[in-house]
Amino acid sequence: MSYIRASSNPEGLYIFGGIKGIEISTGRNWELTNVGPYDGRSMVVPYVAFVEACRQWQEGLEDTIEVDGFCLTNQLVHLLDGKQVDYSVKDFFADLSSESGRPSGDKNDKGSIKDRYSFAGVRLTYGDRHCTLYHATWGYVVANVLRQEGIDS
Repeated sequence: MSYIRASSNPEGLYIFGGIKGIEISTGRNWELTNVGPYDGRSMVVPYVAFVEACRQWQEGLEDTIEVDGFCLTNQLVHLLDGKQVDYSVKDFFADLSSESGRPSGDKNDKGSIKDRYSFAGVRLTYGDRHCTLYHATWGYVVANVLRQEGIDS
């Protein structure tokens, strides 16, 4: 059962129900994951844990959900030149209001605004595998899971 296909999301992730559980793999090089393209580096989550985590996430009660080792975490992701950086929202908006659009000192130099990108994401973790999806992409996956499982959302 397919929950999302690689060509329908910017992350290039494919999430589907397989024999071993729910499998998450990628069809291209998504910089915010160590999940691979169908070569033994997929993330395989037990079916019951995946569905229960989706149900709990839909309820929206917690920023972090953990079910049998499968963890979902809401996060604000900041990228600089394609790499994730630790960059506070306060710093980002302070830079936007500065005259040059850059931090004032070399110590905090994070590059120009056009080199930075921030988005609301959801980090999925199971075992030693992880991937970060756009919040909207994960919402689509959850809606599909709950619809296919007959769970009211």
